[in-house]
Amino acid sequence: TVSHKASDELPMVSRLWCFTQTRLAVLALVVVICVCSLVSQSAASQCTVPSQWLRMAARGEAIVALREPANEWNAYVGNGYLATRIGSGALFVGGIFNGLQHHTPSHRALIPSPFDLTIRGAKHCASALDLLHGMFHRLLTLPDNSTVAQTWYAHQVHRNVLVHLFTYRAADEALPQSVIHFERYSNHTVDFEVAFTPASQSGASFDLWSGTSRLPETFESGTHQVVACTTPVPEALTLNHSNTQYFYAVFSNSLESNDPNAHAKMQFERLLSADPASISPSHVDAWAEIWKGAIVIHGNDRLRDQVRCTFYYVISSIRKDYPYGISPGGLSTNGYNGHTFWDQETWVYPGLLMTHQELAHSLLVYRENRLKAAIENAILHGNRGAQFPWESAFTGLEVVPNPGEFGTGNPEGMLEIHISGDVLFAMTQYYYATGDPVFLKDVLFPMALNVSTFWANRVLYNTTKQQYTILNVQPPDEGAGQVNNSAYTNVLCALSLNITMELGNILKTPTPSKWAEIANNMYVPFDENLQIHQEYDGYNGTRLIHQADVALLQYPLRWSMSRRIAVNDLLYWQNHTDPNGYFTGDSAYSIAWLALGNLDEAAVQWNTSFSHMEPPFWVWKERVTGGHSNFLTGAGGFLQNLVFGYGGLNVASDRLTMIPRLPPLTSGVVLQRIQYMGAQLSLAIGEDSCTLTLQQRGSCALKLFTSSSTDPVELKLLTPQVFARSAIVQPVFWINC
Repeated sequence: TVSHKASDELPMVSRLWCFTQTRLAVLALVVVICVCSLVSQSAASQCTVPSQWLRMAARGEAIVALREPANEWNAYVGNGYLATRIGSGALFVGGIFNGLQHHTPSHRALIPSPFDLTIRGAKHCASALDLLHGMFHRLLTLPDNSTVAQTWYAHQVHRNVLVHLFTYRAADEALPQSVIHFERYSNHTVDFEVAFTPASQSGASFDLWSGTSRLPETFESGTHQVVACTTPVPEALTLNHSNTQYFYAVFSNSLESNDPNAHAKMQFERLLSADPASISPSHVDAWAEIWKGAIVIHGNDRLRDQVRCTFYYVISSIRKDYPYGISPGGLSTNGYNGHTFWDQETWVYPGLLMTHQELAHSLLVYRENRLKAAIENAILHGNRGAQFPWESAFTGLEVVPNPGEFGTGNPEGMLEIHISGDVLFAMTQYYYATGDPVFLKDVLFPMALNVSTFWANRVLYNTTKQQYTILNVQPPDEGAGQVNNSAYTNVLCALSLNITMELGNILKTPTPSKWAEIANNMYVPFDENLQIHQEYDGYNGTRLIHQADVALLQYPLRWSMSRRIAVNDLLYWQNHTDPNGYFTGDSAYSIAWLALGNLDEAAVQWNTSFSHMEPPFWVWKERVTGGHSNFLTGAGGFLQNLVFGYGGLNVASDRLTMIPRLPPLTSGVVLQRIQYMGAQLSLAIGEDSCTLTLQQRGSCALKLFTSSSTDPVELKLLTPQVFARSAIVQPVFWINC
């Protein structure tokens, strides 16, 4: 399939999923074949796919499909406040949960989508995910061969607004009018006590849907109210040739307003009084601004589309002014009950850190706002400091379903304690990238003190080893169950303590001397015979691991080790991984191999990503077979592979290093916007050179250092710095203030 803009007012998409990733030499031929196939199939069904869709698809601006996939693999529209998967009948609003903590359990509350409408007697012609404009289009044919185009979008600027459009084109302009009949949607949901007042009953200009969640997360937290004012959907709608009918849904909830009814009504009336043509431009402009920070792929249209789809899905679940976190299944699904895990900090967040810092910061605000709950959670588990829950929803307390004691139920909330270190590590990366002194003093250092207090309370000194250990934990490889001394957990403990001491030095604030002793004497299990880090004490090599674990020591933690051991670790653990395991940290293998300069091994791991993308809209899946759909954890890791792997970025306390390389089967990659110390830079990686350009000045004058010169160069605005590169010559350079 191919992607493109729709005719006239309809922006659209189509997509090349028939293109294989093996031979770029036949790419042009494949494009022609795919487009011709799309046009001929459409002609056979008496449906013409708009030529603008095809042009957009050729530019990577849209994805077009002649058949919409099954619900779980369909695309969605969202803006970080609300999201709905097309055809699912479900809509979700960030932060809105129903269910009692562990017991029901707390889960993302399902709201009926008001505009999941089916037109009776219509046949599907084509659908398009319009990436450029953040829209989804569906083209239908009526019995008289006229067409109706449906468009959905969640407004990027007016976050409470969902828009649905119908555009009619008569087959015979002598008969310029048609009446369509809708299959009605249900207003009811098991998650809310619902009150529905139609406009015909109230005399208002809108239908009013009001729901109160049935159960609170805790008895103290209270229930949530959601209100929706929607354009009434008639049983029959008369459409005129080339005219567009607009339907609006405006949502509000008790997290953002003391009076959601009044808030939603006011916004709806304001929307209704505006010129309909004035609604979409600000949405389109907002998406244009978002795309300025995207990664551009040259020479591989299939990869270009996969990258853009991946980026679109992540962005559609986050917004800077509504910090309610992100779940592995994003905002459009109830996957994993909509809970926030370590996936947020370790896999989704880093892919945005260097390109969209306001969105990345929103994810950190979610944790910042729940530090008090993490301290309470530590007390509930008999600890001190801040123990972030393994699964977090609204309150920030542990909401893992059916928690159990050791060996029963789901004990992750008790055992998978590395998450507190993950939160601190992510926040530290933000400080390294921004140098924000207010964030350091008011957010990061208090977080670091509390997390380090937790670690210092949790370790146990082993007199035999004469080192500090951590018992009764669960590593990232959750299939291991309860173990002692997870390598990842122990290393993260030492890193957390070192980070806190470093920050204390910057702020001239002393930290306990005991922390240095623990960090310097942390036990990390190691197999002397195999010369590898063990995943945990007692691992014997007979069990395949479910996901990357020891590899995470190299990326993202960048824990110091010899090259020999680094290579041994990667070779051993990638060969002891279940091929149908959970695609979480698997991108770490590729990034680690790239850091070691082994492009062949990196490419092998890079290629595993593509079996986790479902065409035609390249929706991510957790496992090759089975698991959750729209798996943003894998999507985030994939983006990290482009930024920190092939892009070669490494942000540290004193510099941003770059060792850029091209991904396989590409002729060029551009990181259009790298944000560092308030500045914006672009990095263009070509086959024989790479170019770094300062696009916008930041809080300091940035100096450029290279591995081949001891004299730094001050970066000048809009003055490109060009470095030769080849399969043999690999530039290494870094910048700092």
